[in-house]
Amino acid sequence: MNPFYEWLYDCYAEPKMDEALLHPIYQEHKQAWQAVADKLSPDDAFAAADFIECLKIHWGTLAFAHGIKVGFMLSAGLAAGPQEAAMSRFPSI
Repeated sequence: MNPFYEWLYDCYAEPKMDEALLHPIYQEHKQAWQAVADKLSPDDAFAAADFIECLKIHWGTLAFAHGIKVGFMLSAGLAAGPQEAAMSRFPSI
């Protein structure tokens, strides 16, 4: 992934995310995950929580980067053109 997108996410998007404001489906999944984690040994619970946090960071950054790229395409009027031509004009993710 382009380091610029990672920097944008780390400095602007991630600090503004409040888990309490996320969609109810996220809240349900988090509660289900917590119920499973409560049944794990402390070491396994720590490893699982670390894995989940890594996934959240990776997918959050990736979704943010794709949103930036689509925003660039829409603002440049490229959304209606061939995808290959539009995508080649902006930094890769």
